[in-house]
Formats: sequence, structure tokens, C-alpha cells
Amino acid sequence: MTDAISAVVNSLNNNITQLNWVSQNVANLNSSGYQAVVPFSQISEQNPAIANVSIKISDAPGTLNETGNKLDFAIIGEGYFTLKLGKELFYSKNGAFNLDGNGQVLHASGAVVMTQQGELNIGEAQLSAKPDGTLFLDKAEFGRFSIVQPLSNDQLILKGNGLYQITGATKELESPVKQGTLVTSNVSSSHEMIQMIQLSRHSESLQKVVLAYDQMLNTGINQIGKR
Repeated sequence: MTDAISAVVNSLNNNITQLNWVSQNVANLNSSGYQAVVPFSQISEQNPAIANVSIKISDAPGTLNETGNKLDFAIIGEGYFTLKLGKELFYSKNGAFNLDGNGQVLHASGAVVMTQQGELNIGEAQLSAKPDGTLFLDKAEFGRFSIVQPLSNDQLILKGNGLYQITGATKELESPVKQGTLVTSNVSSSHEMIQMIQLSRHSESLQKVVLAYDQMLNTGINQIGKR
């Protein structure tokens, strides 16, 4: 019976973990480029009676939101902008960029935006992009954003601030981009609400099981004490 209660407690903990991920998705409903985290229970290889929570990153597309800001860029289709923070590379769908005092183009996290030619520094020039993704500084062709795609979404590691790291191999894409536009979050508010309701109800059912076991245990102890 102790093993059964342990399984119930594990399931309750998993529900709490999944609810935390659902809450994060809801909190990022309006975060540009955010991709929903999909939590799911996975049977433990060490103990098949126990399930642990795993996650994957949703690859559902966001929609396009025109902003008119010349430093906002949306990738049309697959791919992630390549960014450099310190000596590490990160990736993001969020193309809401800004300039520092030296003309360096930065991601909202402070990471430097990368092109196929290296770090993107435009100085005092005007940055523009053709629909095919070609970049121009004033009227001079400059290159292209470094846009990559993991071979599988399972390679994505969520790092916060709209950033991901990718384990394993990637492929370079020449995806078209749209200037003055951002990709919205791909979170579905209706789906997340349904998940929240289902997890809450399941947690309530598990709590009732624990309470019934506790009452049964108390009854047994009391009866033994009367003998």
C-alpha cells in the first residue's frame, strides 16, 4: 500500500510541475516569438510504476503581427535567429531588435544578432531587408541573417528570455524575413485553460485518494488499539 501512496504522491508532484509549465505558457501569451512548452508524463525506465514529467517545445507556427518598427523582423516559416551572448550561441524566434550606442544590433536579452557574415553592426546606417531575407545597409547589400533550424525540436533547450540552445546538428536556412513585423507567441489560450482544468481535477481526485487512505489507516489503528 505504501508503494501505491508513493505513486499517488509522485503523480501529484507531476501535476504541480505540469501546472507550472502551463502557467508559464499563459504568462507568455503575448511574448513575441515565445513557443509553448508541452509537458507530458513519461514512464521511468528505472521503475515502470513511476511516471516523470518531460517537456517538448511546440513547433506550431505563430501568426504575424505588423509593428512598423524598422528593427522588428519576423522569420517566415521555419528557423531561429542566431544570437551571441558572451562566447555562447543562442537562438530565438523573437526578432524585436534594438541598437546600442555603437550601432550593434541586439536581441531583447542583450545578445548580439548574428548574420552569416558575423555580428550585425550597422553603425549609423539604415537596416532594411528584402522579402527573400537579403539585408541592406542603406542601399548596399550586406548579407543575410544567420537563421538555423534544429534537425528535431527535441534538440531545443529553453534558457529563458526567449532564448534557446540547440544540442546536436543544425541546418542553415535562407528563410525569408519580413521587416516591421513580429511573430506572435504560438500559445493557445483555450488549450492551456483546458489543460489547467484537467490537471486541477486530476489533482483533486488524487487528494481524495490520499485522504481515503489516511482515514482507512486511522480506522485500522483505532480498531487495533481497542483489542
